[in-house]
Order: sequence, then structure tokens, then C-alpha cells
Amino acid sequence: MSAGRVLYFISGLSIGVTAALLWAPRAGGETRRSISDGATKGRHFVRRQAVDASNSIRETAERGKQAVKVTSEGVSEALGRGKAILTA
Repeated sequence: MSAGRVLYFISGLSIGVTAALLWAPRAGGETRRSISDGATKGRHFVRRQAVDASNSIRETAERGKQAVKVTSEGVSEALGRGKAILTA
């Protein structure tokens, strides 16, 4: 996922926590637990996004390697045919 989506998530999380504190005040322990839970959810979200991005990058790199290999083989084959024509 894009960095923009992560930034939007973190911004939304911050706004949500602030709104919760302003409009639904709780006891200190409950508030700290709520903030901790929100931070934990945010960390898990960011980790999942990082794993997804890493996998996507890895897959794209592998497709790129395959494309280079196929192109290289095609160029080698064309050069071989060209040499055969010139030497014939």
C-alpha cells in the first residue's frame, strides 16, 4: 500500500483518539487502555502494510528478472541468426 494511505490511517487514528478524549471522557486507566489499544491496532496495520508492500516489491522484481531473461534470450537468438546469415 502507498505511504499516503498509511499517513491517512495514522491521521485518522489521531483524530479519533482526540475526539474520544474530548467527547467521551473516561477514567484515566480506561483512557490509557483505549490509547494503548489504538496504538497497538495502528502498529499491526502498519506492519501488515509493510509486509504487503515487501511482497509486492519482491513479486515485481521477480517479474522484472524474468522479463530481462526473456529479452536477453531473444537478443542472443537474433544475434546468432544474424551471424549465420552473414557467414552463409
